Amino acid sequence: MGWLGVVLGGFAAFLLWGTGHTVLISLAVLTSVGCFWSWGVCTTLQRKRQNSAPATQVASTTSPIAKRIQVPNWITNVNLIFTLASVVILLMAIFIRVL
Repeated sequence: MGWLGVVLGGFAAFLLWGTGHTVLISLAVLTSVGCFWSWGVCTTLQRKRQNSAPATQVASTTSPIAKRIQVPNWITNVNLIFTLASVVILLMAIFIRVL
């Protein structure tokens, strides 16, 4: 998801600032940090696997999808959960701000 979850969580914290909902602000910041952390782990694992992959294996495949180095499912699931939590908190922040 990249920077999307980080930006959404930060924007939710910005919208909630001054409303008195300190728990939601804390959760928005936590989801932003979680998105940033899991995205960093994803890119680090991808770079490590890419550097350790033999060049003949990458050159022998013709499909661009086969050339991609896969990241473990657990970290992508963590990133997805944090991003979805950021979206939910952003929707709650918009709802609170409008009312």
